[in-house]
Amino acid sequence: MALRSLAGEGALFTGTACVGLAISVCNVLMPSVIKQKFPMQVGVMTGVYFVSMNLCGAVASGMSVPIGNHFGLGWHGALGIWGVLAFVSMLLWLPQMKNRNKQPAAVVPVASETVSLWRSPLAWQITLFMGLQSMMFYIIVAWLPEILEQRGLSSGQAGWTLSLVQFSLLPFTFVVPIPAGRMKSQTWLVAITGILFLGGTSGLLFGSTSLAPIWVMMI
Repeated sequence: MALRSLAGEGALFTGTACVGLAISVCNVLMPSVIKQKFPMQVGVMTGVYFVSMNLCGAVASGMSVPIGNHFGLGWHGALGIWGVLAFVSMLLWLPQMKNRNKQPAAVVPVASETVSLWRSPLAWQITLFMGLQSMMFYIIVAWLPEILEQRGLSSGQAGWTLSLVQFSLLPFTFVVPIPAGRMKSQTWLVAITGILFLGGTSGLLFGSTSLAPIWVMMI
């Protein structure tokens, strides 16, 4: 039993590491793919990408436990279902590999001057911002239910509040990229994001639990 438990934990950690690596790679490469394939609709297609990602994540978060309990699959079977869908999506992406070296005709030629990302202040600012917001998001996803339960909410209420985090993202992830793609500078968007993060996390830690939906929507 002990060996079986250790094997199960090892598989869980290995799977989590693979999922984390996949998320990291896709989050970095997908915007580049969108710019290459849809150079004239970057904002709209980025919004579609973010909406679909958060919607599917919210559905998976909410349905995994009911699926595992209702069909007697346990958490192994419930996660396996999403693994099958991930494998199918990978098969659908494989044909794209044939055209990976082809540049679409609609892409506007850029200057030949090369810029070192290591020496670019903007590149480091974007890296810091994206890294911090990703860290905040995954910390919230992992620990929000535990925090809310310690604040007095039931496990059911904590679970629904976690779903609200992702569902409340949907309109913003679709609408915001459209004007952001037309702005010369997104400094104000970064500042607003930081203020909302700070206000939401402060509310969760020190504010009233009755206002938890407002705190998570701010985040």
